[in-house]
Amino acid sequence: MLNLWLRRVATPAFISALLLSSSLATAVGLQVSPISLSLQARESANGLTLSNTGDDMVQAQARVYQWSQDEKGDQLTPSRGLLASPPMIKLKAGEKTTHPYYSC
Repeated sequence: MLNLWLRRVATPAFISALLLSSSLATAVGLQVSPISLSLQARESANGLTLSNTGDDMVQAQARVYQWSQDEKGDQLTPSRGLLASPPMIKLKAGEKTTHPYYSC
């Protein structure tokens, strides 16, 4: 059940939050790969590769949300099942790093 939730809800919400949390991200070339992750039952952690292909430093904040829909529409609530660490990151021009996330 957790694996299904991570694949369908938490991972897209995490990636969206990461991309949307930095106002400079699209201007300086933040790339995230892979765009889809899943955490297997025996795994407690995985990661995304973040690359700055631009000429300036990128500052981004990872926020993990649980996404749901109800009669009011889309609802985002802070996730308690997934943790991004560290939540803040700076990438110099041309830098690449792996940004881990952990199940709680």
